[in-house]
Amino acid sequence: MVNPAVRLAIEVLAVACFISAIFLLFFQGIFKRFNEFSKIWISTRKFTKELDVMRDVDAPLLKGGRVLGLLALALSVFLAFLLLRR
Repeated sequence: MVNPAVRLAIEVLAVACFISAIFLLFFQGIFKRFNEFSKIWISTRKFTKELDVMRDVDAPLLKGGRVLGLLALALSVFLAFLLLRR
């Protein structure tokens, strides 16, 4: 018997992967706009002054968006298979 918390985590991960895969495969423009919108910077300068450095991690992610979308789709299908196998 699978722990209900683990099952819920797998379900949420499967749905998130599926939605991300669909957006990366078919709606890259919307995904890119959402990514830009979500870059709101909240300063934690008092606590982590040395760590407040912006790093550009978007270029590699968006460069291989279709491949990443296919991998996320495969992962979501696999997770759905695991959940429905019982």
